[in-house]
Amino acid sequence: MSIDDLDEVVLAFEDGLVIETGDRVASRDYVRWAHEVPGLFEAVRGTGAFDVTDGAEEPAVVASAVEFLLEGLHLSRRINKDRSGAGIVYRR
Repeated sequence: MSIDDLDEVVLAFEDGLVIETGDRVASRDYVRWAHEVPGLFEAVRGTGAFDVTDGAEEPAVVASAVEFLLEGLHLSRRINKDRSGAGIVYRR
């Protein structure tokens, strides 16, 4: 996987997507984002967070994968990251 494989995710942020992560965010919210944000499901799947045999998703594993991918986009200067209370806000 390359950072360029996340172009659809970056475009969603450019179109106004804002995601707030943190300890108070339920794992099921990360699973929902993985399915709703264009390109994020495929990127999460590329991390191995989904069982390739039956498509099962462990919410805590998906949450970790989403945070890993968002942090990678931040570190590569594709999206911004701000601290907000008990969490982190990712935006463009």
